[in-house]
Amino acid sequence: MPVLALDSAGRLQSVALIARGRVLSHAARDDSLSHSETILGSVERVLSEARVPASELTAIAVTSGPGAFTGLRVGMATAKGLALSTGIPLAGISTLRALAEALATDAAAPVGTIVCGLMDAGRGQFYRGIFSVIRHREGRRVVAANGEESLRDPGLALAGLASGALIGGEGADRHRDLLLPQQPARAMFSARVPPLAPSLALIAEELEAAGDLAGWAVAPNYLREEASREPRVP
Repeated sequence: MPVLALDSAGRLQSVALIARGRVLSHAARDDSLSHSETILGSVERVLSEARVPASELTAIAVTSGPGAFTGLRVGMATAKGLALSTGIPLAGISTLRALAEALATDAAAPVGTIVCGLMDAGRGQFYRGIFSVIRHREGRRVVAANGEESLRDPGLALAGLASGALIGGEGADRHRDLLLPQQPARAMFSARVPPLAPSLALIAEELEAAGDLAGWAVAPNYLREEASREPRVP
């Protein structure tokens, strides 16, 4: 059954609709300044292109962070509004987990590959998540966390990363020259910053099938102490 996913945690906004592991429709927009003005239009366009009314959705997923404070608020507020108006279950899923699955799938990474997702956290810092590819599922790479997500200074962005790791994300792309001297042996930088909504929707679909969707509350994970004191999404 159709699952809708929204991501506006970073500069690249994306929305995707999937059913039975297949992307029915998706949209991506590279402009963090307009997320609040465009995300609902992207949702409407994706549903319209797939000819799926919102009432037929079985789940909605949204990135819960880390990410830009305003972007997270916009995405979660939009997803909560949709869920409340339709009565459809809603799940918040780590931005870095969705990024790691997107990177691993793009690279056709084999099982056992370590994936390092890096997002630009501003102030010269990175949001970092380390994951391991644990299995394939119809072309998709499924990952599991390999340590806690963290906020990192530039000199520690790749600290402790295993040989042969896959590194990517908008933080890695934007600051590659800074990171290259730190890279572990045989590491590979992803050549593309992928939209996260398709991977996010696939994660949510699997959680729904396992009956685990209710355990993924929509609460922002800013990874910055001062951001966590800001008002939360109502």
